[in-house]
Amino acid sequence: MSSAFAQGVTTDPVGYVTSTVYGNGGSGQRLTLVSPSFHTGSAASGAVSASTSSSVTVSGGLVPGAYDGGSFYIEVIDSSGVGYWTDVVSNTADTFVVNDDLTSFIANGDQFHVREHLTIAGLFGAANEAGLQAGGSVGAADNVQIISYSGGVSQNLTYWYSNVPGFEGWFDPSFTPSGDAIVAPHEGVIVVRKVAGDVNLVFSGTVRTTDINYPVEEGLNVVAVPSAATKTLDTSGLASAIAAGGSIGAADNIQIIGSDGNNYTYWYSNVSGFEGWFDPSFNPSGNVELTPGISFILTRKAGNGGAVNVAMSSTLPVAP
Repeated sequence: MSSAFAQGVTTDPVGYVTSTVYGNGGSGQRLTLVSPSFHTGSAASGAVSASTSSSVTVSGGLVPGAYDGGSFYIEVIDSSGVGYWTDVVSNTADTFVVNDDLTSFIANGDQFHVREHLTIAGLFGAANEAGLQAGGSVGAADNVQIISYSGGVSQNLTYWYSNVPGFEGWFDPSFTPSGDAIVAPHEGVIVVRKVAGDVNLVFSGTVRTTDINYPVEEGLNVVAVPSAATKTLDTSGLASAIAAGGSIGAADNIQIIGSDGNNYTYWYSNVSGFEGWFDPSFNPSGNVELTPGISFILTRKAGNGGAVNVAMSSTLPVAP
């Protein structure tokens, strides 16, 4: 992984990160977990004047209908609700109709940003500029996968790039055009590589300077690293939200796929005198890095309280 940052005269710093998608070594397939670690610039911002279970009213000045269609989300950037976000369904000149109830996390006077969601075509290029393996079918091409939840039920969403003449583009397994498929702020991306060569992906965008709140469901979640600065398990903020335990089997688990292709697992111990992050052999692991450009697996164990919101730290790197 490598990353770089650029800050000009604007108030929003921008940057890029390079992530390596590893080849399959000559046979089979290999999984790489990536994330852009950035977001899009602010499409609208201001202060909240009122909120209900299905709407957020702001100071005005919006173009009616500009944020319809589910391609945008509204995010709280201050107060106790910092990092909470929900999709925008539609808008008037001063009100957003929203998908989720934010009333517990947003108060009058709080600041907000509206941002456009990232998409499959936006991340990998409308014409597959990223250089993943195209093909005539989902089985022949490299696959891009997102594990998404709806109503607590997981869905494995798969996309691929078709090179069939006259049908070039991103599709799902049913051959439905999918370049506009959304990658939500918390979602990591699984790339399934089916050929030998590595591919370097370059993700760019606006550097996140506030924390982001991630919904985590019971079961397997692929979670994006939201920060443009390298975090460790100790500095990630994960320990304050997921379940600790007296053993790796009882605690929620964090899994990172290394550059060697191996899967490394970590858990947070609440054993008296041995509190902290450990690997399966009980080696201290708080300094294990979560680097920009990757995503990781968070397994929420049954019996640990069900769905939870996780606040991930996104501190801006110190300028050189």
